[in-house]
Formats: sequence, structure tokens, C-alpha cells
Amino acid sequence: MRSSEKAFLNLSLVPSGSRLEQWFLLSCHGAGITALWLSGLPVWLAVAATLGLGATMLMSWRLSSHPGLSQILYRQETWTLVGPKRQVWKGRLLPSTRAGRWVTLLHFRLDNGRFMAIPVWRDSLCHEDYRHLQVVLRWVVKV
Repeated sequence: MRSSEKAFLNLSLVPSGSRLEQWFLLSCHGAGITALWLSGLPVWLAVAATLGLGATMLMSWRLSSHPGLSQILYRQETWTLVGPKRQVWKGRLLPSTRAGRWVTLLHFRLDNGRFMAIPVWRDSLCHEDYRHLQVVLRWVVKV
């Protein structure tokens, strides 16, 4: 990869969200509900906790179908994040960023000093874009 290619990245995330993320959240909530019923809690408490976890499961399922980010841009040490309603955040990538086979966790320190963590699931980008993101991260952050 030439140095000019390393210095540029323009990724558009799938607007419908990630199915991997939805199934991950569903399985985590399912494991929590199973643990509640196997824990030996009184039945009334297990029912109440199950209803609470069911409500958070539905909310997280709905929220994951509307991602908070639509585009990621990188150009010569500057990262720009664009939200679905054209909000723009600029910042620098932190070394705590992790790239994995199924999900990449991007950690940013924004220009206003705030921290932002962005999970990028494998199916929220096309295969080539996800691979390109991992290559750029390997050169920039040494992930």
C-alpha cells in the first residue's frame, strides 16, 4: 500500500444498522434472563427483573437499527465522524482502539475534549471497506 493510500479513508456505514450487533445484544440479554432464572432468586423478583431486561432488549434492538454514525473520514491524522443528521465531530484516534474479526472498536478524543467510542461491526461496511479500515488502523495505531 502506497503512503498516499494510507493517508485517506472514506467509509459510509449501512444506514439500516448491523444484524450482528442486534443478534449479539439479543444473545447477551438472553444469557442475562437465563442467569436470573437459574440464580435461585424469589420468583417475583425474577419475573420483575425479566420484564426489565425484556424492555431493555427491545430498546437496544430498536436503537441498533438506527446507527449513530453514517460516515467515517480519515485524512492525514485527522478523523472526521459524520452522524445521520449531518452532525460532524473531529478528533484524534486513541491507542486503545481495537480491531477484531467481527467488530472494531474505535476510540476517539474529540476536539472538545470528550471521549467517543464507536463500534464498527463487520456487516455495517462492505467487505473491502472493513478490510481497508483494518489496514489503515494497523498503519496508524499499530493495532
